[in-house]
Amino acid sequence: MKYIIVSLLVASLLQIFLWLGNEHKFITPPDADNIIESLSYAPYKKGNKKEMLSDEEVLKDLILLNKFTNSVRLYSAEDSRKVMPIVKKLGMQAHLGIWLSGNEQDNEKEMAEAKSLISEYYDNLLSVIVGNEVLLREDL
Repeated sequence: MKYIIVSLLVASLLQIFLWLGNEHKFITPPDADNIIESLSYAPYKKGNKKEMLSDEEVLKDLILLNKFTNSVRLYSAEDSRKVMPIVKKLGMQAHLGIWLSGNEQDNEKEMAEAKSLISEYYDNLLSVIVGNEVLLREDL
């Protein structure tokens, strides 16, 4: 029993040493380019606060995501207003989400912004997804 515990301890310490030694490396296989159909993306800082990332942070994120996919799924017109200029700059595509809620004024604002985005970024849009979460939340 003593040997098993010592072996597990040594293996655990070796694994921790390997993790700590590789904290800044991001290794991808050579054939990883565009292997994922699309990834969901929201331009917010970590946590539940609705604090948006800076343009530089969004650019950094999308450059990283672009190594694996050429398209992102966005959840609202507000998110899309922030992200779409960078999507276009990188030659990527997006699925534009329109976030609906129980607030009619917010919905009208969201729809107006979405119409503007569709006109402006038509060539970079793959689809428009309208209010899919509203069904789960039962807001309307």
